[in-house]
Amino acid sequence: MVNTVPTTTQPPDQPTHREALLEVKGLRTHFFTAEGVVTAVDGVDLVIQRIIEFIGALPTLPLW
Repeated sequence: MVNTVPTTTQPPDQPTHREALLEVKGLRTHFFTAEGVVTAVDGVDLVIQRIIEFIGALPTLPLW
């Protein structure tokens, strides 16, 4: 009889801060119309980070 002991492994450490792909601070955009100025956004902050990473090669798909 063989005795086995279950083991667990910890996932690799993930960085707590990822580099931003795009960062915008204080975005303001206005449109000028016949009726006057329209504010689209006023003081918007936005950070876009990568959330998916591809590992290995992507499958080749035929182009039809």
